[in-house]
Amino acid sequence: RLIEKYKMDAFKDTWIERFFIRYFFVTYYLYSMSVDVFLPKGSSWGVILNIFWLLFLVYASIVKIKMTRKFGYIYFYIAFLVILICIQSSDYFYSFKFLGKYAIGLLCLPLGFSILSSVRKFREFQRTGIICMLLFLINIFFANVFDWGGSGYAEQGLEMGNLFSDAMYQVVYSIISIFLLIILFPSRRRFIFILSAICGIVVVVSMKRTAMFTLFVGMLSYQFFCFIYGKSLKRLFRFHLKYLTNFFLLILLFSPFFLSYFFINLEARQNTFERAREDITGEGRIAEFIYITDEILRSDKTLTLLFGKETFNLVGTYANGRFGPRQIHGDYSILLNGTGVMGCLVWFLIHLYLILKIISLKRNSHKNGISTVLYSIYLSSFLVYCISMGSGVFDLVISSSFFYASLGGGLRYFVSKR
Repeated sequence: RLIEKYKMDAFKDTWIERFFIRYFFVTYYLYSMSVDVFLPKGSSWGVILNIFWLLFLVYASIVKIKMTRKFGYIYFYIAFLVILICIQSSDYFYSFKFLGKYAIGLLCLPLGFSILSSVRKFREFQRTGIICMLLFLINIFFANVFDWGGSGYAEQGLEMGNLFSDAMYQVVYSIISIFLLIILFPSRRRFIFILSAICGIVVVVSMKRTAMFTLFVGMLSYQFFCFIYGKSLKRLFRFHLKYLTNFFLLILLFSPFFLSYFFINLEARQNTFERAREDITGEGRIAEFIYITDEILRSDKTLTLLFGKETFNLVGTYANGRFGPRQIHGDYSILLNGTGVMGCLVWFLIHLYLILKIISLKRNSHKNGISTVLYSIYLSSFLVYCISMGSGVFDLVISSSFFYASLGGGLRYFVSKR
């Protein structure tokens, strides 16, 4: 009867809700997989498709305005960035292309809140995360068997295909949510465990430092928050202990199949690790942040201090040209260089509000296992996002959209439980 009820509820969904929950992330994932395989890299198709997804989100925001207007600060922030680009950028096409990708992620916050309005819808959304993890492994299979897409850090190492950083951060968010996935899909727990374990191993084998670090920090912080806020729930503690043990046993079981790739990539990245250990300030992202901070905060022009310069025009426009035609990588550097102190402050206040809002909602909601798990995922995902910004995720549509949609859905759950 419950299954029949779910089917009847799903039949009532509007086409906007169905597309956002079931197809938005999957279609973007498939598009990213096909770049440089079926679609030429850097072609106009990418711009056209990104405009389509952006217009869909704008249209959905208007249709769902009764709920999305609660997030007026998101739309104000995007409008603020548009104005800065119009005033400051010397390359409108590049700046607006970057903003378009960033805005797609941001718009998923109010839409996640509006659309993921029930446990059934949130469950369907989380199923999309599982599908994305599966597509991540399929992409790697095709990259290594058929040489599709880009490569990893070593010629003989594990080929990562086109879905490198963007897919890995999305995978990290889904792995952090593994205990929620088990609760939502109890009949698929073995498949979820095996899929998550293999994806986790691939993230480590890739040797992408920030992705590896966020995976470790995300899992650790999730366990920490779950223990702090759910320590009185003994059944929840036993649940985590059992499945966490099984998860690490699965990782040990599958690890030998990836050991050769691990050592190949480790050798390829050894020089990078050693340079960072000897002088962390010489590492590209750290160095650019130091020089950009010095340039903006010590600027003789008040407008540059307050609003930055060359908003989202990232190539060769910072640090007085010291880095040549190199793009700014870290998001904190991008924010400070392009939006100045005011832009950084607006970004900080928006995300501080989201943290304080969930804390307030959790405090006023009934304490149970699911709310504790969801709350812990919310906080740990937030931490992962802030860390990954050091590497650069603003223009990574898949992971940013999944993150913000998850935040919106989490907020909606606690609002409904007040």
